[in-house]
Amino acid sequence: MTHKLLLILLLLPGMFFGQQYFRISADYTVKKKNQDSTFQLSKGRVYYDAVVRKLTYVGKFPEREIYVMQDTNMYHFADGKFTGRTLSMMLPKMTVFGLVLEQDINNYGLDNSNYELTKVEEDEGMTISTWLPPEGYRKKMGKIMIANKDGFLHGVVFFDVDDKVRSKQFYEDYYNIDGLDFPTRITQFYYTGGKEFFQVTTYKNIVVDEKGNDHLYDYPVEQYK
Repeated sequence: MTHKLLLILLLLPGMFFGQQYFRISADYTVKKKNQDSTFQLSKGRVYYDAVVRKLTYVGKFPEREIYVMQDTNMYHFADGKFTGRTLSMMLPKMTVFGLVLEQDINNYGLDNSNYELTKVEEDEGMTISTWLPPEGYRKKMGKIMIANKDGFLHGVVFFDVDDKVRSKQFYEDYYNIDGLDFPTRITQFYYTGGKEFFQVTTYKNIVVDEKGNDHLYDYPVEQYK
């Protein structure tokens, strides 16, 4: 086998499939306006592992606590003890961490879902796409609109079945690490009872494919299922 052919064979996986990542972690800060008009600040570090499909939040302020998201469950631990489990409205792979690792964030992962792309238009330098849920769910779920700007996901708007805005998210301040583009500032707005509530999450000290901290990437929750 010639050296040239050997080099081509070694490069083929990357040429055709790109770099595959399986872990990502980051420090987070969340500023939130609650429904009672009070404000809340929380800080910590988050760990996501695409192999075990777990997302672990290690809170440091205001409380030292741990939340682990796996499948549709959210497990809560305080002082190292399990305190309860609740349902999660989102799978770990559909969070910003899963979407970034899969390099599928531009369309919010909808191009690999059952949602149907029905419209694409240009508006003020942005590409706006409209996605509808599967036909059998359209009486329960509304459309999703996505805005891309300069090749990056800029905004996502969720509607109810009456075509009213239910929530919206804005993705800003992208940071490139090892070829992955990660939005380090996410602003989310929610609408309930005619009122608007918001949450701003910022990320820093992002690490991809970390070696170590296995106990945090795969925090044990199996005995609590």
